[in-house]
Amino acid sequence: MDKLHFIVQSFNEEEKKGFEHFVNRFRVRSNRKDLDLFNRLTELRKLSQEEAFEILYGGINEKEAYHALRKRLLGHLIEFISVKEINDSKGSTHYTSEGLLNLSKYLFERGAFEPGWQYLKRAHQSEFKKNNALLKSKIYMLWLENWEDYAGSEKFNDIYKSYVYAKNEAEKEQRLKLALSIIKRKIEQYKLQLKEVNIDTIIKDVTEGMELKKKDFHSIENLNYITKIIRSSSLVSKDYYGVETFLKTRLKKLQKKEDHSIYCFEYWELVYFYAHALYRLKKIKEAKEVLKEVDLERGNLIKGKKDELACKIELLNWACEFYDGNIKAGIQRLLIHESGTAFENNALFDLDRKLNLITSFFASGEHSRGIGVINSIKHSAQWLQKKKGLEWRVKFQLIEMLCFYETGKIDLVLARMRALKRIIKDLVKLNPNYKNLNVFLNVINSSINNGGFKGLEKELDKFEFTPFRRENIQAMAFYAYLKSKINNKDYYTTLVDLVTTEWKKG
Repeated sequence: MDKLHFIVQSFNEEEKKGFEHFVNRFRVRSNRKDLDLFNRLTELRKLSQEEAFEILYGGINEKEAYHALRKRLLGHLIEFISVKEINDSKGSTHYTSEGLLNLSKYLFERGAFEPGWQYLKRAHQSEFKKNNALLKSKIYMLWLENWEDYAGSEKFNDIYKSYVYAKNEAEKEQRLKLALSIIKRKIEQYKLQLKEVNIDTIIKDVTEGMELKKKDFHSIENLNYITKIIRSSSLVSKDYYGVETFLKTRLKKLQKKEDHSIYCFEYWELVYFYAHALYRLKKIKEAKEVLKEVDLERGNLIKGKKDELACKIELLNWACEFYDGNIKAGIQRLLIHESGTAFENNALFDLDRKLNLITSFFASGEHSRGIGVINSIKHSAQWLQKKKGLEWRVKFQLIEMLCFYETGKIDLVLARMRALKRIIKDLVKLNPNYKNLNVFLNVINSSINNGGFKGLEKELDKFEFTPFRRENIQAMAFYAYLKSKINNKDYYTTLVDLVTTEWKKG
């Protein structure tokens, strides 16, 4: 793996522009080989050493110069990412508390005490209401180290007490980080053993002996971290009950605080996670009510993160409309985001939007419109898998295959089927829940050979389902298609009935 290529490829369009501006911040030059190399690395295809020599040095073998150039570019990238991370974490491009602290330290070392104290006080004021105990302890320590030159009204003992408190809190934060790592490992072990996850029990077990209390885990940031762990394992196991039960009570407690400071990115992400868990559990109307509460204008959200979360929320809104029987509303919701919205600058999320649009057109019987959207996706299947994952590729090629089936393009159906059978083997290895896909493809193949679905009723019995609460709502869509064809019923009506009512009795 070319690590430099990987780093550059991880940048979005906004970050690429930001990096070029960052490199040129002091002096713009027309001939910058570091930027030439950067721009070439933004391309998906990897750059060989020979190609680099041709592009950068006119074909001359400049191995040492090329090595030095890569090293210089890596330095720029590290510096850019470091500055970006600091600014992002503070939610602003203004001077950070840490930057002001370093500046005051610099001034103290050179005997410039008056401006040094000014900047240290600004750092203290900026950090006073925040929760970065480590940074606070550094501020107080510098304050105490230079006390002889301090002319303020504060008392030494008061600053010392503040330092001790902040230091103890910083040490507790370190223990908390360690505890969170242990919690993550325990959750993963539970999931591997197919055990139900009781987060409260795990937290209790971990906190014992670490001088931590259960309430230490109830900050928005920590809740967000734990939720991401649960959710990541849920995406594999398809069991979202743990996410729902964990977040339901936590969000209520946060909302009771009636403190506007809770409306940060992490809070809205928690609300999104909760709504998503409800949706996956087929509690569609409850999920829609939760989503109505989301207001990303409340709180100081960084634009990039805000746009990504806005995309996720809109996609979830579509899913809720779709499975609640409001297909036309779902289509309109997707169409209004074709341009001028957060999706425009988020190509990977826009692929999700297009996939949902294909699904909507298919469900509404507008198969040709679905194929039109398919044709607008110019990327190869391999590229889609690399950028969106194997599961996404399978879903795309399945709906693509069904659109071809409905429009009589049987040769294309068979081609997609062969490709799917090859990659489903890898998918089943990752998650055995996907073995039903083989049954699905076999029924489609039988319908082609038999000239239709008549007489294939018993094939439905070959599907293996989990209890309603745990069954993958998206997997149910493909089962519903076969059921509608075999029973000669409308597909979308069959799907909505299946998701909302049928299995509640079973």
